[in-house]
Amino acid sequence: MNATLQSVQSSISPELESRTDLLAHVEYVNGLLTDVLGPSLNTAAVHWDVAHDERGRALLTMRLKDEVTGSEETAAFALREFSDEWRLRHRLYETWGDLLERRSERAMQELREAVRRLDDA
Repeated sequence: MNATLQSVQSSISPELESRTDLLAHVEYVNGLLTDVLGPSLNTAAVHWDVAHDERGRALLTMRLKDEVTGSEETAAFALREFSDEWRLRHRLYETWGDLLERRSERAMQELREAVRRLDDA
């Protein structure tokens, strides 16, 4: 069987591209995120950047975008978090869930507006 492997549409900031010590973490989380998104894989995109906490330690920032609604959620990951796959998955599911909630709210609003237009007709 010839399966085509897909992964999440991902972009990386120029600053992060220069941090080769962090790129393996991005690849790892992209793999987890691909699994989390499942059949919604083609409706999301992720942008990665590097930031620093108040002590100057590197943080990976993930901006996850729902391509259907244009909504975005941002999450920052401390490097120590990469040793706990369960915790990473939980945060990814939580972030994606927040975006899906916005998508549902938008769909409900559009449905209410359509019903209102029908009632007014």
